[in-house]
Amino acid sequence: MIPTSVIRKALQTSLFVGTVLTMINQWEAVVGNQPFRVIPLILTYLVPLCVYCWGWWSNKQTTED
Repeated sequence: MIPTSVIRKALQTSLFVGTVLTMINQWEAVVGNQPFRVIPLILTYLVPLCVYCWGWWSNKQTTED
């Protein structure tokens, strides 16, 4: 089970990285009149969250061996 502190840091990282990537990838939708692409927007925040948690988990497995 992933500790609450790890989930909190993963959410913070996802919020920061996801926002930066959204500004890069969907700038026209943020400041212009283009529609947001919803699935890529969700994945933009979900992928950093999963990567952070996977990194924590794999590091935990390595240090336990």
